[in-house]
Amino acid sequence: MAETADFHAVLAVFKARRARLDQLIAGIEAEISGQTDTPLAVDMESTANGAPPAQVPIHPDTFFGLSIIEAARKFLKMARRAQHATAIAAALEQGGLKRPADNVLSGILVRAAKGREVVKVGKGMWGLSEWYPKPPKDPIEDRRKRPMPRKARTPRPTIAKAAKEKKATSKAPRGVRATLSSVVPVNGARPSDVALEVMREAGSPLHAVEITKRVNARGTKAFRLPIEAFLNRQAKAGKLQKLAPSIFALPGLTKAASSAS
Repeated sequence: MAETADFHAVLAVFKARRARLDQLIAGIEAEISGQTDTPLAVDMESTANGAPPAQVPIHPDTFFGLSIIEAARKFLKMARRAQHATAIAAALEQGGLKRPADNVLSGILVRAAKGREVVKVGKGMWGLSEWYPKPPKDPIEDRRKRPMPRKARTPRPTIAKAAKEKKATSKAPRGVRATLSSVVPVNGARPSDVALEVMREAGSPLHAVEITKRVNARGTKAFRLPIEAFLNRQAKAGKLQKLAPSIFALPGLTKAASSAS
């Protein structure tokens, strides 16, 4: 009995489908022969899948007074499925509007898609945007709010010290400036300060070559030309005495030597 009941149910389903197909065929034949005043828009995909066809009645005044995009949206709402641009153009013509050219309709639909009024869902297929909600976008971190890593700053000399060193370098002869700028204190002391200390400890006149040699022996890298340029400036300022070319002495030392003699 159970198997007989199942066959009856299947048979009822096929008969219902046949009735719907017969009704659809009759409607299409009437449309072709011009025996009906109500054109039908048919969803052929649903009919092919065995579902009831979506028959949309379109009257000559269905789209009266509407713009092309308004009429297209109204037709899509009536059809309840995405439609091809050709079907949309035919429906507009049936509904009382002048049939738009394919390129004109395509341009209007593209502009409407930018405003999210319609959505292109396939080649020539258009649907309403509310049928296809936009997927949520992944959160993107705003790079402007991200703190930029700070670069390690190299220690700089104080303004007064830098200005003093620049002034001393500018007063040196041109041939000495490049060499003077290359003198780097190794143990933190400046070569000029070490040179004066060497002369105080020597207690006698010294040649610039000997002074430079003793400055380097104390761990401060120095060259003769910058050292001699410094000593010449000191002698010109009256802080040292230049006894002969490249030979310098402290002022008190020369006075003591002259009084002793």
